[in-house]
Amino acid sequence: MALLGTQDVRWYLAAAGIVTCVTWWALLKSYRDLNRAKFAIILAMEEQLPVRIYADEWTRLRAVAVPFTVRPAALRPWLAQYRELGYIERIVPWVFALIYIAEILHQEIP
Repeated sequence: MALLGTQDVRWYLAAAGIVTCVTWWALLKSYRDLNRAKFAIILAMEEQLPVRIYADEWTRLRAVAVPFTVRPAALRPWLAQYRELGYIERIVPWVFALIYIAEILHQEIP
């Protein structure tokens, strides 16, 4: 919409955006499931090895879960803690989908 330089956007363009967001989210879910399966196999194989590099990595990253708080001194560690990319990237398509839904609701559909 910004590239076209118009505010006169039809509802079907926003609907296409919603379809794109749902497809985007499904693609991310597919990659996340595939990655989860691969790491399950790797972790199972590591049990037979003298070192467990990936298991130790996960243990270290998930060692301490910092609870959320709005106090500035405690907020920084909460923001700095590890979050899996899969959880964060799932939010983006839904934000765009909500924007498209808002656009559809804003328009007067004949």
